[in-house]
Amino acid sequence: MLRNVLSIGFVCALLNAAPASAVEMNEISGSCTKFVMRHSNLTRTCKPLILNNIHQNGRIAFLYASQGKAMSFVGNRANVRYDGVFYTLPLDQVVVSDGAWPRPINGNGTCRYGTPKQGEAYPVACEINTSEGNFSAALIADAGNIRYNPVHRNSSLESRAIANASADAVRLPISGSYGQVNGQGNPCNDAKLEREGDYITFGPNKFFHGEFWRPIAAARSNGNGWFDVSIRKPNKTLSSARMYVDPYMVRYDGAIFRRCT
Repeated sequence: MLRNVLSIGFVCALLNAAPASAVEMNEISGSCTKFVMRHSNLTRTCKPLILNNIHQNGRIAFLYASQGKAMSFVGNRANVRYDGVFYTLPLDQVVVSDGAWPRPINGNGTCRYGTPKQGEAYPVACEINTSEGNFSAALIADAGNIRYNPVHRNSSLESRAIANASADAVRLPISGSYGQVNGQGNPCNDAKLEREGDYITFGPNKFFHGEFWRPIAAARSNGNGWFDVSIRKPNKTLSSARMYVDPYMVRYDGAIFRRCT
């Protein structure tokens, strides 16, 4: 495991290339297919696990490690492009540790990663050119090998959402149905037929998930697609959740949902 190679403080220094706390940290496991640091090819010993960190200020980092060395590729979420199959993150920095404390190096490059689909492998590949040379790494991941770890899911979130519930509801900037990645059967077809299944359908100030519609009492944007949402239960009490939404993907209750076509 990556955590056995690098200390917790060392990993945090690599991942926190931007001065902002993490909103979310994901572990993605699979088969490492490339790890090149300048002219050193360490692919044979690279770890079958990468970490993906998303910061509150919109910075994204992908961390790869091999033989006690590590590279964290960093860019801005606002610049991510999607072509219907792959996401492309333009890079402006790589944070490198090759035996010393992590050091940021500016440059230009991209990370390219697929949308997870049930039963299909997808690439997470990064490459950046800098004044100190080329840095590149790649991993082939299975959709089932993502561990979703929202860093700030705690009681303060619930308290904050409920405290704001009396305010006017904010309509989430999203509509339509999203099928759960690795969900049972065909979630998007279940959504189309309006039957029970692993999907989310969004309507004005409400969403359907599980067995019933859930009215949204309030939704507060945290920026970069994340919302603190207060949900009104059938018994009129409130619960809270953190939700990420964009035109192609939803994250809710520890699961990833992909837009139905």
